[in-house]
Amino acid sequence: MGIGHRIVQWFRRRRHGNLRVVRLGEGEKKEAFTCSHGAAKRPFKVLVFGAEIMLDKAPMCEACAGEYLNRYATLCGSCEKVIFPGEPVGQAYIGAPYPLTHLTMECCPSGALYCGKWGEGRLITLHELDPEQFPEGAASAMSHVMSTGRIIATHVD
Repeated sequence: MGIGHRIVQWFRRRRHGNLRVVRLGEGEKKEAFTCSHGAAKRPFKVLVFGAEIMLDKAPMCEACAGEYLNRYATLCGSCEKVIFPGEPVGQAYIGAPYPLTHLTMECCPSGALYCGKWGEGRLITLHELDPEQFPEGAASAMSHVMSTGRIIATHVD
């Protein structure tokens, strides 16, 4: 599955588009994306941190997709290429320019450094993804195994 397809799946699950501020209650605000322009009728390319990404059947328009991805993507501490929302990430090495890496053989030397998914401008931790298996504060799969002595198996998608 290509990166463009994974991004479109993330959009569909989250139902995002253009940034707006939503009032939740007394003084509380939440930023939410809702594209009022409609789904794209044809494939298009979006420029994200200088990388050109092709999106097909996106549930939002080109302008909203570009705005969303440029706002919420981050850069990999190893290859310095874009990490998109919804991608699994690993911990970067000490002294890396960014704290997270792609969870690939090229960027992350071990799947044990798996530490969650990149979300909307923040890390979605292992505890948030699987609270039954990972206690709050588990920095990575390896740190959890080292601190508890328990072997773990988890599915990374």
